Amino acid sequence: MFRVIRLLLLGLLVYIVSIVWLFPVAPIIDRVKPQIQPIQLAGVSGRLFKGNVDQVTYPDDLLPLSATNVNWRLMPRKLFAAAAGVDFSFDAYGGSGAGEFSRYFSGDMAVENFVYQGPAKGLEPLLPLPIAEFTGDLDARLDNVEIENQLLKSMRGQFNWRGARLESPITAFLGNVEIQIEPAGSDTHRGIIEANGGEVEVSGNIEIALNGDFKSDVVITPTDEATPELINAIRSFARPERDGRYRLQRNGNVNRLL
Repeated sequence: MFRVIRLLLLGLLVYIVSIVWLFPVAPIIDRVKPQIQPIQLAGVSGRLFKGNVDQVTYPDDLLPLSATNVNWRLMPRKLFAAAAGVDFSFDAYGGSGAGEFSRYFSGDMAVENFVYQGPAKGLEPLLPLPIAEFTGDLDARLDNVEIENQLLKSMRGQFNWRGARLESPITAFLGNVEIQIEPAGSDTHRGIIEANGGEVEVSGNIEIALNGDFKSDVVITPTDEATPELINAIRSFARPERDGRYRLQRNGNVNRLL
C-alpha cells in the first residue's frame, strides 16, 4: 500500500515538474500583464521555467528604461521566501547585465546581485536633458534593491566609471570615479563620491530623499594636469577654499531641476 502511495506521489511530482518545465509562457504573460504594469513586454517566447523576451520597457517619465534579449530562468528556492523569483540576463545601452528578480506574494519586489558592464556613452539617452557627453567604461553592481508599494524602499550598491572623460559642455579627464550608494534613513539614500587619477580629485556625498529633496557636500581639488578652462568652470559653480580646493554645497529638489 505504501509503495502504491509513493508511486502515485512520484507520478504527481513528475507531472507538476513537467508542466512547469514544458508549459508555454506566452499565455501566462498575457494574464499577468495587468499586475506588472507599467512594465511592458514584447516578443515573449519559451517555457515557464526558461524563456526569452525580445524587449522590456519601463516607460517612466523621470527615468524610462529599456532592455533587449532578456533571458530568464525560474528560481524555485524563492518559494520558501513567499516569492516568485527568476535569475535574468539582458542587453541594454551598448552593454549587458544580469541579476535576480523576486516578486513577493504581497506585491512587493526586489532585485539582488545585479551587475552591469557597458560604455558610459550608451547611458547618455537616460539624461533628462542633453546636458553632457562622456566616455569611459561603466561597471555597476547593486547588491539589493527593495520596492514596496511601487516605491523604492532601499538600495545598496556601487558604480565605477573607469577612464571617465567629459566631452561636453567642457573637456575634462576625470580618471576613475566611484559612487557608493547606501540607505541613510527611512526614505533617504546617500551617494558617496570619490574620483582620482584625472585632472581633479573629488570626494564628498549627496543625499537624496524619495520626494526628490537633496543636499550635496562635495570637495573638488584640481591637480597639476587640470586645464585653465576646467578650473574656470569649477569656479563658476563651487566655492573656493584654502589649498586650491573648491567646495560644492547645494540643497534643492531634483524634480524642480528637470
